[in-house]
Formats: sequence, structure tokens, C-alpha cells
Amino acid sequence: MHVRFGIPTMAAMAFLVAAATGTALAQIDFPPLPNPSFEETAEGVPATAWQIANWGPAASKGSVSRDDSVAHLGDVCLRTEAQDDQARPGVFTKLPLPAQRYQLRFYARAHKGTQALVRAYLADHYGPARPVGQDWTEIIYRFTLERPLAQAEINLQYFSGRPGVLSLDDLELKALPPVTISLMPDARPQEQRPGLLYASANANYLREHPADWAKRGFTGFFISYVMHDWKTDV
Repeated sequence: MHVRFGIPTMAAMAFLVAAATGTALAQIDFPPLPNPSFEETAEGVPATAWQIANWGPAASKGSVSRDDSVAHLGDVCLRTEAQDDQARPGVFTKLPLPAQRYQLRFYARAHKGTQALVRAYLADHYGPARPVGQDWTEIIYRFTLERPLAQAEINLQYFSGRPGVLSLDDLELKALPPVTISLMPDARPQEQRPGLLYASANANYLREHPADWAKRGFTGFFISYVMHDWKTDV
């Protein structure tokens, strides 16, 4: 048994991109991210306006603390640490956001000599996990909020699935201009028009290699993390 599916060729994708048109960005009023570099603190709170959480099981062990030894630009950063393979420690804040396209940018790094995964929750959905090494890495997510939210949550979390350390610093949230896609007739001769690339997935692979794909979950069997967000990437 084979599953047959198609994706546009690079030429077809280029044609679609060429048909995309941007609209001038209107003035969008929304509050800035509070304490985006985690410099401000209060007694018992690593960073004011940000709350600590662990998105792992209740029994998992993780922590969040201030770290003044490896800050990206300022004096401190936040250090998240998982003590077991199920902990997903991190921080979150909430703010009102109108319906709009946004870009969330921040910097992340793992402990010296290691790698880690970071994941962000963006108002109403998760973005894909991103790998980082021991050097500060710029992480960018773009997402579309289809409806206004009075309490839109932004959270950042350690997502490696093993004990380790992830440092976070210097967030920025900004509005992006809306994008509209227009269908345009293709004037090229038929033989020059791009088609689809097809691939076959042998269902016996599921039976013969269960340990491999089970580690990645259902989404990992086909195309894992290729698309960030159907609303913004298509």
C-alpha cells in the first residue's frame, strides 16, 4: 500500500510568490511586550510581568532563574533548566492584541557544549520547536491572529525532551503588513508551466520501523516542521 501526495515544484511556488501583493501597514495600536529583556525584577520573581510555568507533567522538575553570566545584550537573561526528560520550563505573559500579522523575535542559547530546543506559544497556537547551540541564536516566528484577543498569551519554553539548560533574552513583538494572494492567469505555454512533484510513502514503513517514526509522533512520519503556520506560510 502506498500513499501518493503532491507538493508544488519550486517553480510553481515562485509563481505563487510573484502573485502575492502586500498592503501598506496601517497604524496598529497594541501594548509593547513588558520587560522584554528581563532586566526588571522583584522579590521572588525572576522577571517582572513574566510568570514562571512548567508545561511538562505535574511530577516533572524544571526551574527558571536570572543569570548574569551569559546575557545577550543587557546585564541578565533568563535561565530555564529541566531536571528530567519531561520538564518544559519557561515563562509567559499576556497582553491584548488586535487581529493582525505579527513577528516575534528573541534570542536563545543552550548550555556550553550542548544543544537544546526552544518553542513559543503565539497568542492562539504553538510554533514549531527550533534548535539552538551554545551561541546566542536569533529566533523569529511570524504568525497571524485571526481575531482580537483581550489576553493573548506569549510563552517561551525549553522543549528538548531531556535534562538541560536554555537561556532566553531580548524579545521583540512587532506588527507586519497584511499579505493578500491574487490568482493570476499563467500565460506561459503548457509545456513550460510547472507541475507537481509526487512522492510515495510506503505504509509498510510504519510496521517495519515503528521506533523511528514513533519518536517523532504522527506529524514526524510525513513532513515534520516544514510548514510553520498554514495561515502565514501558504
